Amino acid sequence: MLKALNDILRKQRIQYVLTVLLTVVILYFTSAVWYRGIVLSFNAQADKNIQYQIFYTETPEQDFNEKQSIKKYVIDGLQKVKIGLPIGKIAKLRLAFGSMPERLEISDIQIKGTGRLDLEYNEFAKNEIDFSTVQDGKFIIYSYKDNPYITYKKDLNLVRNNRIDWCRLIIITVLALFFVFKLTKYLVDERYSKIDVILIAVFFALLFLPMSHISDARRSEKEFRMLATKPQISIYNENKKSYGEQFNAWFSDHFFGRDELLGLHRLVERMNNILLSNITYYNQKTKWIFHKSALGEELADEKKKEIFNALEEINNFAKANGAKFYLFIIPHKTDIYVKSNLIYAIDEHRIYGDYIDYLQKNADFPVVYSLDVLKKAAEKDYVFFKRDHHWTEWGAYNGYKLLIKNIEKDFANVPLLTEKDYAISYSHKIRNDWNREFKDNDTIMDMNISDDDEYKYYEIASVGEVSPNVIDIENYKIKEFYNENSPNDLKVILAGTSNNENFLQFLPYSFRELRYLRFNTVKGVKAEDEYKLMKRYKQYILEHKPDILILSIIADNISELGNLSKEN
Repeated sequence: MLKALNDILRKQRIQYVLTVLLTVVILYFTSAVWYRGIVLSFNAQADKNIQYQIFYTETPEQDFNEKQSIKKYVIDGLQKVKIGLPIGKIAKLRLAFGSMPERLEISDIQIKGTGRLDLEYNEFAKNEIDFSTVQDGKFIIYSYKDNPYITYKKDLNLVRNNRIDWCRLIIITVLALFFVFKLTKYLVDERYSKIDVILIAVFFALLFLPMSHISDARRSEKEFRMLATKPQISIYNENKKSYGEQFNAWFSDHFFGRDELLGLHRLVERMNNILLSNITYYNQKTKWIFHKSALGEELADEKKKEIFNALEEINNFAKANGAKFYLFIIPHKTDIYVKSNLIYAIDEHRIYGDYIDYLQKNADFPVVYSLDVLKKAAEKDYVFFKRDHHWTEWGAYNGYKLLIKNIEKDFANVPLLTEKDYAISYSHKIRNDWNREFKDNDTIMDMNISDDDEYKYYEIASVGEVSPNVIDIENYKIKEFYNENSPNDLKVILAGTSNNENFLQFLPYSFRELRYLRFNTVKGVKAEDEYKLMKRYKQYILEHKPDILILSIIADNISELGNLSKEN
């Protein structure tokens, strides 16, 4: 009996020792939750999305390197940025702003450890910064370079904060003790199978693994989309029923190991020669990315009537105000490269092609459809980017020639620029949107795939460059061009989406004035209001009294045109 009692006591001692050891291990691996280290924080405001990169060293002798850096993607607008640095001591600090950030404001740069340091703007050394100034307590930076950054010149000499969040520590400790005590009790008890106990422990550990570290990222760089935000709940919430769905969406977007699972998913897709995202797919056999929107979709009869009526109202509005209305339609990328699109398009087809035919036959205004012209141009060079949904400048140039030829039927003395008027170059980089910068596969359609194909680019050579006055504020996104060398006095308003950005390499040189009104990706504009031309820009059009009003859209935008004439 004494031997049995000693055996019980020996097993209990083993259990207690294992409990303490395993609890300490759990607390060590969860220290990021309850142990506060070095934190860099600042207010950031920019007109575009910026990928900040923070470099740090633990000693003054160390050089900056990628391994000791953290990236933080921040969407445009004003953001409070907080970044924890996984080190015990910091000596040097560098803050990089990605490629061509243009204009941004930085303020309240602080770094906290055992103490707090407010970093002084005049103590930063600048690299590839075109211009900087301090106004109203804000460090304003302009850069159109590839690698702009600022480096703090002083030795920070700051150690991490040893302050503990006792509430979190106590909760984690109690839960860990309870779990480990139960686990070790089973392990030392010979009545239970050790393998079963281990499997159960591993199973529950795997259940808790996804929540062991929750990402604070706002955007997925692998999926090129914004992630779900954490929902808030209180006794005042009216819609508590949706909290579970919102929480599930948030957790699904931020759990630990999600990026690795996405990588595994990509690997499986690659085995099938196709990569998918929410809005695109990449066919590895043909090396093309395609947009999945509107492929094979049919418009309901009611929708067709709504669109036609809206276009007629815009035409009547233009007539009443002395303007000629033109509808210019860019074909869908699939319509040109149908043979490269092996997933959705097997036979020759056109996105909304039948309805475009109907508009051309029945509309009381010119409907210019550039499908045939771009098909012919595609025999010589790319009219769409292989890894992006926008048309190339070669495609836009051919569309420009077609549009001007139609305008010449109604207006005299409209010059048509030829390729001799431009300096032509080639690059594998992509220039496709509002800011007109070249990007190395950094577009919303790109899925981390290298692009070695070269595209044709145009820079004006025969006359002076016509630079726009840019208005990019709440509710309005406008570019205003004035061409003093124009042989005519025509004033034009062009309205549409991002495909018009490449159009603007050519159109401003054929008219005295051209004003471009952007529908989408405008600050403060809801998705349902994007195409509401009359609601958002009617007053602007009336003030500037154009001779020509052009609506330029890509074929799959047609389904949105029923909103054009809505004023609320």
